[in-house]
Amino acid sequence: LNVLQIDPEDPQAMAQLGILYFDQGRVGRAFPYLTNGSRLDPENAGVRLRIGATHLVMGKLEEARNAASFVLGREPDNEEAPLLLANASISREEINKSRQQLKDLISKEGEKAAYYVGLGLLDLKQQKVEKAESLFDRARALDSKSAGVLVALGNLYWSKNDLKLADEAFRKAAEYASTYSVHRLRYAQFKMQTGDIAAGKKMLQDILEVTPRFLSALSLLAEIEASENNFEESSA
Repeated sequence: LNVLQIDPEDPQAMAQLGILYFDQGRVGRAFPYLTNGSRLDPENAGVRLRIGATHLVMGKLEEARNAASFVLGREPDNEEAPLLLANASISREEINKSRQQLKDLISKEGEKAAYYVGLGLLDLKQQKVEKAESLFDRARALDSKSAGVLVALGNLYWSKNDLKLADEAFRKAAEYASTYSVHRLRYAQFKMQTGDIAAGKKMLQDILEVTPRFLSALSLLAEIEASENNFEESSA
């Protein structure tokens, strides 16, 4: 912010503020910085990725896929872009196109865990559960400490009601995830939704001790506390 007071068009400061706010979950605050950061530095893949993720939430799927493809063209090792590409693919045509894109990347860049996670997510959209699980297992064999891989597996196990394996996958994902990663929150969500609200609340409190500005964690904790208050009021 101090840099932008001196130079309101500084591309690095603009981009980094946008990325920081976005990663904290402050998407509304982040978006103007991200769009201006992209204008000032069109090649910034980190900015484009977060703009794409925002478009996904807004339902602008073509824009989200375009952002993912842009990032993969410049950073083929990026672990988030294949997931964004898969999550923004809905129709059969989009799924097939994204699947081919990821397969082409494997042929060109070699096997990477994120590519297989993206392929697995695409298969899940077409109810190919066994094939998706095989792809996720392949991804884990390539990178057993990838939070994205472990969350994908956790979600799959959860959908199959294998809570023991789901718990293990989410726990490891939270352990390996970066500071502001939403993957750290997934374990807390799992605990809450499977009945261990106290454990989920404690996880969020521990996260907020380290990252008090993590809005996504704050919002989730507020939901828990509101639910607890409503329960107490109804019991009374």
